This record gives sequence, structure tokens and C-alpha cells, in this order.
Amino acid sequence: MRHVQILSGLKYDCAVDWWSFGVLLYEMLIGQSPFQGDNEDDLYRSIRNDTPFYPRYVQQAAVSCITQVSLISVVLLCIYYMETPYLAW
Repeated sequence: MRHVQILSGLKYDCAVDWWSFGVLLYEMLIGQSPFQGDNEDDLYRSIRNDTPFYPRYVQQAAVSCITQVSLISVVLLCIYYMETPYLAW
């Protein structure tokens, strides 16, 4: 699940903050963004569609940490949509 609320100009909540924290953790561990693009449109497409790649040198505990943070954002996003029924998936 990607947080496209910001990209789409929709209202968002703390789930986006957790997702951003996961991106920041990835960048600190890997040294580059988990999403790639030559321009803004390519970057947005990557955020919506791509799964981040983890190099072999990254320990499983680090990958698990980022995955756990991403899971928190997904759960919070689901709660947000459940509490806001007028928004369509």
C-alpha cells in the first residue's frame, strides 16, 4: 500500500507520517531513496507501483524494522478509511 493521499492532494493523517518514517529509515540504511524517477511523474509512479529493493548486505533485522513501520502505516490508513466512508479506495 502506498500513501498516495499526498500525491493526489487528499487529506491525510498520521499513517503518512509512519510511511515517511519508513522511507527515511530506508534512506539512512541504504543511502538512497527506495523510489526512483528521472522526473516528478516517474517518481510518483514509482511510489505508487514499485516495491523497494533491499541489497543483500542489509541485515534481515533492518528489513524487518522497515517492514514493521510500513505495516503500522497500512493499519492506520485502513482505520482512516474505515472512519471516513465517503472516500473511495
